[in-house]
Amino acid sequence: MTSCNTGLSRDVRERYISYKASSFSSKADLPLKRNEILNLEQLKKLSYQEQLPVVESLIHDHFGQKPDDIFCPLNLGTLHNIFFIKISNKEFVLKTTLKNLSYLAYDFLIEQWIQKTLEKKRLNVNSVLQINCDFNHYDFAFILSKRINDKVLAEVSCSERQDLAYNLGENLAILHSIKTRNFGLLNALKFEPKLCATGMLKSWAQYFYLNLDRHLQTCFSHHLISKKLTDDLIHIFQTSELEFSEIKPSLLHGDLGNNNIFIKPDRSILMIDWEDALSGDPLFDIALWGTFIGNQEFLPQLLSGYQSIRSLSNNYMYWYWIYSLRILLSKTTLRYRFGYYKTDKIPHEQRFLFPLQQLRKLS
Repeated sequence: MTSCNTGLSRDVRERYISYKASSFSSKADLPLKRNEILNLEQLKKLSYQEQLPVVESLIHDHFGQKPDDIFCPLNLGTLHNIFFIKISNKEFVLKTTLKNLSYLAYDFLIEQWIQKTLEKKRLNVNSVLQINCDFNHYDFAFILSKRINDKVLAEVSCSERQDLAYNLGENLAILHSIKTRNFGLLNALKFEPKLCATGMLKSWAQYFYLNLDRHLQTCFSHHLISKKLTDDLIHIFQTSELEFSEIKPSLLHGDLGNNNIFIKPDRSILMIDWEDALSGDPLFDIALWGTFIGNQEFLPQLLSGYQSIRSLSNNYMYWYWIYSLRILLSKTTLRYRFGYYKTDKIPHEQRFLFPLQQLRKLS
């Protein structure tokens, strides 16, 4: 059973719309001060302590019996708490909103729409059992789904990953055949039956350049990138805008990390965590996947699988590297704001060098 109530106040709805419309990346552009972001771990602990007894109650309400076990690893879920639940030899996952971040509840509606849409395309989906966003019975929103116990792509060997990259390419080609309207992060408040998903912005250029100056300034002022690299990126991005008018929007996953990609026993692909889904150029999704460490090695296999179903433009590699640089800039901003940069083993500027080299070869 899937139920969905959306009784949040107008103020929360407006905050959600403002957040989505002003974000290139839902985490890099999270509308919190940096000290608030760095205190998210404490917020998660506080929310966990308050939510645990309520979670036990809502699980009993849903299944008609008490859970056998509840486990909530606080290192999972950047902006949510993730409860793993066992009941009668079955396993489930409950994702909950945190205090002061109630407006993120609307992103749960994206998961519901994705499930119905991907099923029509015969793509694997995770089973969403219940969504509740009304805050009337509980003081947090949640999404309840079945737990997936298959391996994620990050856990398979390099030899296996070559074949699986081909399969992923096929899946992405099917995903990108789903047409959308407008551009940018999806507006979960506009999901209606028989209507396609809608981005928050009117043009792809508007999305691509969203918060660009802020990202450049953050990375440069905190010595994560040099003045020369900053100038190079400004020049590259300034010369790209004229061709954005030709982009026709498609549904993009928006966070294709290898921990969000499960491998089913039949070697088919299942993608999870759709809150960063957006409307835009399919190459952006492919480039985003390529920015995760180790994935670039398997790009030929992914592209081969993709092009077995869906063609790419003649100059697709040029745009692949353009998008890679923009995504890396956003990721570097995110890593600074969340404090991750302190433990990075690869110097941040070094991550930009290979895309820059490849782009210059094509220019």
